[in-house]
Amino acid sequence: MSARREDLSLEALKRIDEVCDRFESQLRAGEPVRIEDCLNDTGVEERTVLLHELLEIEMEFRRRESATISLDDYRRRFPQNAEIVEAAGKSPATCRQAPPVACPNRIGRFQILARVGSGSFGIVYQAHDPALDREVALKVLRLEDRAGDAVTRFFAEAKAAARLLHPNIVAIFERGEADGQYYISYDFIRGRTLARAMADRRTEWRTSAEWIRELAAALAYAHQSGVVHRDLKPENIMLAESGRPMVMDFGMAKRTSDEATLTTDGTILGTPAYMAPEQARGELGRVGAASDQYSLGVVFYQLLTGRRPYSGDVYAILAQVGAPEEPPTPRSIDPAIPRDLEAICLKAMEKTIERRYADCGALAADLDDWLRDRPVRARPAKPWTRYAKWLTRTPVIGGLTLTLFIVLTVSLIIVSISLEEADTARAGMENSLSEARTQE
Repeated sequence: MSARREDLSLEALKRIDEVCDRFESQLRAGEPVRIEDCLNDTGVEERTVLLHELLEIEMEFRRRESATISLDDYRRRFPQNAEIVEAAGKSPATCRQAPPVACPNRIGRFQILARVGSGSFGIVYQAHDPALDREVALKVLRLEDRAGDAVTRFFAEAKAAARLLHPNIVAIFERGEADGQYYISYDFIRGRTLARAMADRRTEWRTSAEWIRELAAALAYAHQSGVVHRDLKPENIMLAESGRPMVMDFGMAKRTSDEATLTTDGTILGTPAYMAPEQARGELGRVGAASDQYSLGVVFYQLLTGRRPYSGDVYAILAQVGAPEEPPTPRSIDPAIPRDLEAICLKAMEKTIERRYADCGALAADLDDWLRDRPVRARPAKPWTRYAKWLTRTPVIGGLTLTLFIVLTVSLIIVSISLEEADTARAGMENSLSEARTQE
């Protein structure tokens, strides 16, 4: 193998883990997924490590399913990577991480129940907290990711999100260290990620608008509290069993009140397909609340169209996001998409910060107007359209008003006709009198 996990940056490791978790979830769900397709989601320098981990996941999954594993088949599929295939085939592959971190029975007082995925800089477990007798989501920093300022950045997530108490934001309970491992304890949400929901089927327009409205309101609250997420995407949004969307994983979050920053200009933070242009260009000084709005707009775009606005490998996506050219409009992909929703989505995704909504609260308000059949600010309606929507919202008053308008109009027409006939009759009488005088 030409590269190892320890040779890669924290951001590269994060991207690899996200691809692997998505691949593993698709395998478990019985969805058609190929390793070859997943390799397009990362850069060239990450491919070796990613391929090795994807092979381990697929081989272990097939072992659990009692399926036959043929290394010859993998060699034919990856003829240039025979060494990686051999290494993956010899691995126990009980999980992707070293056993003490990835498959523990207990961390401190927490009893580990299951691994549920990975987030920024950490593996996430479902765990039981005996102190309060409740289930929690426990994020644990990986042993191999502790170099440099990793611990500081890991706990920065808890520091940034701990102040946030909102029904659409996953709550943080505590942070700490136990048995030599660093952890953050969250509320455990039963449900699935928005990414998984979108993979299952397309969502109805109204449901999509409701979800984005709630998420926009949650982000507006976070921004007012001085916290910017910076890595919003479907994998970081949970859909609770009740149907409520919830923002999670503030691993890249930044408190706007912090004087110091752990990153410098030129550093790419976030997930390329959902990055705002200022993020893609590494202009961290300009990354803020408007960047979260752009990312939420991309999520909305994907809900409406079933696809992301830009595709390709990491570098191709970054180039497209940072370029001035706009993506295909949602209605060019699906003409059935309501025009107002397209306008709202594209306004949130404006490449120029100043052309986006003033804040996420304004985005939520526009979606609320659409849900209530009111005109939206993203696409000012013509007078007749505004009146038609008003009739829909207030049918009784609207009906009476329309009836009164018709009665008045008809009355005016009748009066106008009567006046015209009277004028004609008067003119006729004047002509007759004039003729009579002439004859005399």
